[in-house]
Amino acid sequence: MSLPRPVPRTWVLLDERPGNSTQSLGLAQTLGWPFETINLNFNSLAQIHNELLGASALGIDRRRSDAFGPPWPDLVIAAGGRTAPVSRWIRKKSGGRTQTVQLGRRGAACAEAFDLVATPGNARLWPHPRRVVTLLPTNRIDRESLDRAAERWQPSFENQPAPRIAVLVGGATALFRFGADEARQLGCQVAELARDTGGSVFVSTSRRTGEAAARELARALPDAALFHEWSPDTQDNPFLGLLALADWIVVTGDSESMLAEACSTSRPVSIFALPPIGRQTLRRRIGEAIVACAMACRPAGPDATSRLPWTLSGVCARSIASGWILPPRDLDGLRDSLVASGRAHALEKQPAAFEVEPLREVETVAERVRSLVERG
Repeated sequence: MSLPRPVPRTWVLLDERPGNSTQSLGLAQTLGWPFETINLNFNSLAQIHNELLGASALGIDRRRSDAFGPPWPDLVIAAGGRTAPVSRWIRKKSGGRTQTVQLGRRGAACAEAFDLVATPGNARLWPHPRRVVTLLPTNRIDRESLDRAAERWQPSFENQPAPRIAVLVGGATALFRFGADEARQLGCQVAELARDTGGSVFVSTSRRTGEAAARELARALPDAALFHEWSPDTQDNPFLGLLALADWIVVTGDSESMLAEACSTSRPVSIFALPPIGRQTLRRRIGEAIVACAMACRPAGPDATSRLPWTLSGVCARSIASGWILPPRDLDGLRDSLVASGRAHALEKQPAAFEVEPLREVETVAERVRSLVERG
């Protein structure tokens, strides 16, 4: 009779970016093991390319970060570019005993540097046996968290007519515009849908929305809409309540994290596509050219970097596989994939059903982590 394996001591490295934290914490909570969180803040050295930093803690601002040291954990989970060198450093300090799981696009570009990585397909990173490719990033949304939020926010929703339409608003990015014109268009479309269906509207903005866009959005919405404008001083954010109690969720197409969280519910998701920035940056044009060249070598399934030829396309592929070149994200491709899978649709089209299957890709990643730990 074999004895049960001990629960691995697990650290979750966190930075101040919510999109990274929700990925790491979501995976850690899904695993169901006790874990410790290590909050990290960073200095200017963290801006150095990860492949130059290697396994290093030089980018940590020790005075503003949680203290940590030996005994080293069995498992480290982290997301984001700046946590990646720290995760590698912990494994090095442990003599290779600590296993590392890195999530997201920037931190997990080089799969060879970690024991397991998980990245969305729209990141277009190189295939590798250690890479789990998901449609969307992992997140913290599960039935338990939604039930708690539903109980907390039910009084705000119970007297509102169905369908209750939740609108989750992002903002401008390096790829997309979201100013007053786009906000007004979103508000008008949502107002029209509410009139056509007899439903009610609930809105939550984010730190990227901006005051001008938020004002225009509020003006275009029905007078009865419940509007929460994000503020750094807000203590009671209804975001989870919207996910838990809405019949229909509308999300701006700029945020992978918001799309992932919306698609983790059992409600239909409509995407409001934002217009692209008119002119691509030189960096993006170069990145797209390298990706196009590397595609001649890209295998259908996982592949080892050592098998890439030393041709121009092979060199481009090696630069991506080793993490030196980060392909531009393909958010339009992500939107198309969600629509093709039936998990989301364009805002102009009303959902065919108000009960759909939640997208819980974090379970797939968690199974790979459990297998990794069992192998030791």
